[in-house]
Amino acid sequence: MCKKCEIIDTTRETHNNSLGRVCSDIGVKSGDMTSKAKKRGFDAIDNNRFTEAFTEWEGIKRRRICPQNVVIRLLRREVSFGGTGRTGRCSVRALHQNIAPNFTVVNIEKPNCFLRKFTPDGRFLLAFSADQTCIEIYQYMGPSAASHLLKDIPSSQEFTCNGNDEQSVRLKSKVFETFFKLRHVVTVTTNGEQLNRECSLFTDDSRYVIVGSAAFVADEVPPIYFDIYRNNESVSPNARSPLEDYSLHLVDIISGRVCDKRVFKTDKIFLSHNQGIYLYDNTLAVLSVQHQTIHVFHISKEGQFIDAKSIGRFCHEDDEFLVSSAMASERSASTGRHQTPVRPFREVTINALKHRLMVFLYRKAELESQLKGNYLPIRRFYQNFDQFCSLRVWKMQLLDENHLLLKYASEEVITSRLNDINSSPSLFVVYNMITSCVIAVFENTSEELLQLFESFCDLYRNCSLRSPAQLICSPSNNIHSRLLQQRFKQTIINARNGGHTEAIRRLLAQLPISAQSYTCSPYLDLSLFSYDDKWISVMERPKACGDHPIRFYARDSGILRRFYQNFDQFCSLRVWKMQLLDENHLLLKYASEEVITSRLNDINSSPSLFVVYNMITSCVIAVFENTSEELLQLFESFCDLYRNCSLRSPAQLICSPSNNIHSRLLQQRFKQTIINARNGGHTEAIRRLLAQLPISAQSYTCSPYLDLSLFSYDDKWISVMERPKACGDHPIRFYARDSGILRFKIYAGLQNRTSGSVGRRLVAFTLHPTDPLLISVQRTNTEYVVNLHVRHSNPI
Repeated sequence: MCKKCEIIDTTRETHNNSLGRVCSDIGVKSGDMTSKAKKRGFDAIDNNRFTEAFTEWEGIKRRRICPQNVVIRLLRREVSFGGTGRTGRCSVRALHQNIAPNFTVVNIEKPNCFLRKFTPDGRFLLAFSADQTCIEIYQYMGPSAASHLLKDIPSSQEFTCNGNDEQSVRLKSKVFETFFKLRHVVTVTTNGEQLNRECSLFTDDSRYVIVGSAAFVADEVPPIYFDIYRNNESVSPNARSPLEDYSLHLVDIISGRVCDKRVFKTDKIFLSHNQGIYLYDNTLAVLSVQHQTIHVFHISKEGQFIDAKSIGRFCHEDDEFLVSSAMASERSASTGRHQTPVRPFREVTINALKHRLMVFLYRKAELESQLKGNYLPIRRFYQNFDQFCSLRVWKMQLLDENHLLLKYASEEVITSRLNDINSSPSLFVVYNMITSCVIAVFENTSEELLQLFESFCDLYRNCSLRSPAQLICSPSNNIHSRLLQQRFKQTIINARNGGHTEAIRRLLAQLPISAQSYTCSPYLDLSLFSYDDKWISVMERPKACGDHPIRFYARDSGILRRFYQNFDQFCSLRVWKMQLLDENHLLLKYASEEVITSRLNDINSSPSLFVVYNMITSCVIAVFENTSEELLQLFESFCDLYRNCSLRSPAQLICSPSNNIHSRLLQQRFKQTIINARNGGHTEAIRRLLAQLPISAQSYTCSPYLDLSLFSYDDKWISVMERPKACGDHPIRFYARDSGILRFKIYAGLQNRTSGSVGRRLVAFTLHPTDPLLISVQRTNTEYVVNLHVRHSNPI
């Protein structure tokens, strides 16, 4: 026998013995293995190892990838063998690499409605009626509901043709009603109110949904002056940011009825993408930008809004009584008789929330002055005092039940009077609602906040509120997502007008994160699939629609002086946005009135403040500028806390830079892009990154197919944030992270369309939280094309 044959025979004998040891270790005897599937699985393992040994003997270094056979993966999961370096969550979700939505039904027929999103448990699909007065609730019938319609289509076919044959017409007309059965049509609004079809918040038990509606203020009966200016922080309205009457409705999904309603007259609340409302567990926060007030409600199990508190002019429930009593006594003592009380708009004092912000900034400047041994920080505080006072809350986010992340910006930013709002200075404030204290303040160029955001991205997205199976891919929990973020960061740094500061600003522009704005679909998990995030991403926002399918591949010292300088500017700030960090803390974003009233074009480039406010103690815990590196570091490190990922089940964890190394890399890449851009830089990168804060509630999807630990894809076209994306000319490809194999492709929009014949195309993706099903809606001018992407396997 030759030497080569001896080695092969010895290898075969050695591996047969090792295979017997594996069987005995897992409690399987050779005589008990009657299942053909198990035999084929272990035979495949045997053949793989034998081939590997033979190849290595030949001297060829072979790439070691884990088995891709679904039977082997089921066997390994059965015996809890996930492989080295793989967490339990990835082991559970890794099966989505084999079961993917690999078939697209193009241009399906659907009811005349606007599809919104799935409930967190995936049982129902929410839609808005065409007149935007009703919500339609469809029951999801399961991923194999349309198998009888697809039985004659071979598995090699990736999408339906644009033909008019009987099979294609029948499939397009029947596929939607096969997957979704209409259960309820709930009339929500009357008297001219219209629902905002980009506003919806689901409770964690998937029982209730909160939707918002708005109606224009009638010109025939204009509101009185003191209804517009209810306190001395009220914003001056303009034509670009008109006032409206708003309503929030609590709808029971199971019974199909409206349970409760709250009305906000003559106000300005940003309902689109849940920017002005935030839901954390059973705590709902509503930001009134016009009146600079945060209304906090609790949602009872019976489906009722319970008033908790209002934060703005006052922070505690008894503050108004104490102030009114003191002012009445003072007026009586000075004049000897009772006088008409002073209107809140005429008050010369700083309101309670702004006062706590100023106290925090002063104490911070005082501490730095003591450490440095000079009064320069205090002088700078007084110089900036008016600027601080002019800031207004722009956005907010609940970090948990007790903490809010607030984003402060100028009134020009809030009122949309600036074009580039993300480049404006702003402050991120962490506010404790229990103690009514500001915990921390960061600028929108703060490296500290950016580092926090990158390290704990899941906390900003509130990913931990979901089940582990619904973890949202993020830079905090996914290395691929982190790489994408780092690449974006580096791009900004290297841009012509970029730099390190500009990269921080661009990355922090994500904060506060809108509630429920990221999908938890496993098919967007960058740990499982690799895809082009230019066309699809975990963020539920419209993307650009390409001409090609989206392919998914499998993976495996003068601070206090500065305060004085900006004191007047701080006083002019107004609350622009807000977010609940937890049940007790608010994150408020203060900006100038020009920003809030949209009088500025670039609102993100305007200065703003982020304030963390404790609603229990009425204290400002922290204040950050929108260029704060500290806030950016917090945002990057605890991104899941800002997104409230912890409220969801572990299976619904959203991929973020805090829990995903790939998501973190994406964020770092974006940050570097801003730094290297022409008008970028390090500060601009911080400002851009902190512009995300506060994060809108429920604005991220938890689909495993957007998990960067599972898949690699181009986040230019699709992302975990539920926002429309540009539609590319090519399909979005998803690659398995562990093997690099192309797993599936997403064809968004019509295929074989001639390029250049239409204008800019946007596509919005709606992903099921667990199943291989997603809906893409492409909009070109006034035309809508709906594609359904499902799992299809046919041996013919």
